[in-house]
Amino acid sequence: MALRGAPRERGFPRLLNQVNPRRDINPIKLRGMTTAAAFRKHVGTLGLQPGGALVAVSGGPDSLALLDLLVRSRDAHGQDLVVAHVDHGIHPASADVARQVAALAESYGLVVEIGRLALGMEASETKARAERYAWLEMLRAPRTSLPAITATIKLKPC
Repeated sequence: MALRGAPRERGFPRLLNQVNPRRDINPIKLRGMTTAAAFRKHVGTLGLQPGGALVAVSGGPDSLALLDLLVRSRDAHGQDLVVAHVDHGIHPASADVARQVAALAESYGLVVEIGRLALGMEASETKARAERYAWLEMLRAPRTSLPAITATIKLKPC
């Protein structure tokens, strides 16, 4: 289950969406392109070296869309994707979400890592985020060059 409304921690290491902080991609030039084509074009500008990448997938629509786009554009980015999902143990259906994420990753032929934290229903979003980031870093640490990829959606208030 994706945690909603929590601000992103600053400084989580090697987030792919922070690798290229340039804001010079002109959305007007992307008109008429499919989302997949626009993503492929953008990922090609990141200068990624072929290798592995850890994809944090919450099970929410944003991370599932990111995973699908990454799978569809493997030839453009050259990353061997490893799906990472954390079952915080906060929500009663979190084990079901973990199984669904694992099934999707396996359907794509990807390696999947599931972390089970058992934080309990009383855990705060701040605690869950800190534990999730620590688990992702532990998973990534043996492969220091392995970037972590997450989806971040910023919504502006109406």
